[in-house]
Amino acid sequence: LALGKCELELGQPALAATTLQPLEASEDEYRRDKANRLRGRALVLTGDYERALQDLVSAGAPVTSPEMLGALAGLGRADEVNAAIDALIAQRDTAMQWEPVLTAVGERNPELGSQVLDRLRAAQLIRPGDLPALLGIDAARLTGPAREERLAELARTAPRSDAGDAARLELTRLHMRAAAT
Repeated sequence: LALGKCELELGQPALAATTLQPLEASEDEYRRDKANRLRGRALVLTGDYERALQDLVSAGAPVTSPEMLGALAGLGRADEVNAAIDALIAQRDTAMQWEPVLTAVGERNPELGSQVLDRLRAAQLIRPGDLPALLGIDAARLTGPAREERLAELARTAPRSDAGDAARLELTRLHMRAAAT
């Protein structure tokens, strides 16, 4: 269990999934559930969303956990992701760290990740100090006009900051490339 956790934290999810697999047959319910949850997280990172979802459900992971949201987003199950986000919004937890949720969804489905960020902002659940970083991360995942729109939003949101300056610079680069072609 410890070895699988270390491998996962060291950025080797495929190795972690292999290491944790034998523990899924453990008679010790705690070890089995912990192994399933860690293996599910590893499988999300490797892109094996179907097996990840099976392991996470087996471990009793909440549907609102970043791992479950990542697996659902990877499978294209936007309705289920949105239902889980609705449940999180209904909790009105202003202290919640949203970056793991947005990363789990956005890395697997950038457009859905952007929609979730917009919903959280509309619900006023994103702390103002966290917003520029979240907008920047979101912009980096997007392409085309959606990326330009998010960069422009970041530049407006944080006009006198390094993040705002970087967004304006990237917008200038994008416009120069477009003009050159």
